[in-house]
Amino acid sequence: MESGSLEKFKEWLDKSLDDRNWKYADLARFTGLDSAVISNIVNGRRGLGIDTAALIGDVLAVRPDFLLRLYGALPPIPKEENEIEQLAYRISKLPAEDQQIIDDLIQAMLSRRGIFTNEKNNISNTEAPSA
Repeated sequence: MESGSLEKFKEWLDKSLDDRNWKYADLARFTGLDSAVISNIVNGRRGLGIDTAALIGDVLAVRPDFLLRLYGALPPIPKEENEIEQLAYRISKLPAEDQQIIDDLIQAMLSRRGIFTNEKNNISNTEAPSA
C-alpha cells in the first residue's frame, strides 16, 4: 500500500489528461469547475474535497475515493482491492445491457478455468480445502 500525496495526484492527473489530449482547461470545462480551482488544487493552494473529487472522478471514470487516496486525503488500501473497485465502478457506469455482456464474458472465462459452475454467481472451488 502506498500513501498518496499531491505529487502523486498531479502526476496521475497529468497522465490521465495527456492520454485524452486534454489540458486543465478541458477538465475544468467538462467538470463545470472554474479553471482556477483546478489550478489551485494541482499547485497545492487548495485541498481536494469530496465534491470536487466526485466531479473530477465522474469525468475521468474513477471513484472519488480513489482520487482522495491518491491525493493523500484518505488512507491507502491494497492495490489489488483498489483495482477491483475501479473495475466495478467503471462497469457500473455502463448501461445494463453492456454490464450483462461483461458479466457473461467473465463467467465464460471463469468457467473455462473451472472456477465457476454453470449456475450464475455460484463460485465453485475446484481444489479440496486445505486442512
